[in-house]
Amino acid sequence: MSQKGVLPEWPYTIRYGKEKEVVADVLVLGRGISGCFAAIAAARNGARVAIVEKEATIRSGAGGMPVRTW
Repeated sequence: MSQKGVLPEWPYTIRYGKEKEVVADVLVLGRGISGCFAAIAAARNGARVAIVEKEATIRSGAGGMPVRTW
């Protein structure tokens, strides 16, 4: 159980100076069921899609089947 005011440990290695520019027509925030369906629909209509997820992608998502396999 986390204490109030204490931030959880960041699950990823921080790599300063290694940012990557991504060019996309559509930015989807969140890779839950709705975000994935929005991304799929946009891609099927010819858009370049980027998905941004705030959670640790290995552990997040409660939509049943892992959407990363689509």
